[in-house]
Amino acid sequence: MTRRRLLSLAVGTVLVLAAGAAGAQAPPAYGPPITLEQAKKVIGGAEAEAKKNNWAVVITILDSGGHW
Repeated sequence: MTRRRLLSLAVGTVLVLAAGAAGAQAPPAYGPPITLEQAKKVIGGAEAEAKKNNWAVVITILDSGGHW
């Protein structure tokens, strides 16, 4: 193989391995779960801000795993 081909192969291998390592990282932790009362408080604040600014919004509260 020529030098250029070997260099191309080496760079391609490094890129593939780096992409695989980046994909294997764990998702970030978003903190502890909140209670229903805390969620209601957050919703109340969001509703008040939306009304104050005359915004049409949809408010959704998710748990730390992204579920609602």
